[in-house]
Amino acid sequence: MRAIVVGALGLVVACGGSRAPEPPPTGSGDVAACEAQRAHLEAIYRVDAEAREPERVEAAVADNVAMVLIECRSAPARVAPCVAGAADAAAVEARCLTPLDDEGSEGDQFRER
Repeated sequence: MRAIVVGALGLVVACGGSRAPEPPPTGSGDVAACEAQRAHLEAIYRVDAEAREPERVEAAVADNVAMVLIECRSAPARVAPCVAGAADAAAVEARCLTPLDDEGSEGDQFRER
């Protein structure tokens, strides 16, 4: 049993712990670059919604695309090229968007002061 645990731990370290994070892509600071990614976002979020939320595909696609475009418009040079290179919704959310935190403080930017 111990050998299995040690082997599994070694596999985790070998697969994910040794590589340095890739720098985020950079691109145009033009907000139009975000809108140019709309069709790509709709396609990848449709695949995701059909698998996760088949009863509300259209609403889920619209919500998720709007979420990404809002962040993209605030940082088009960072987000637009990252979205363009993303193969799926998980990649967009993991690499292109500001991570959500446990306290929900990322929503502070939308609250009235």
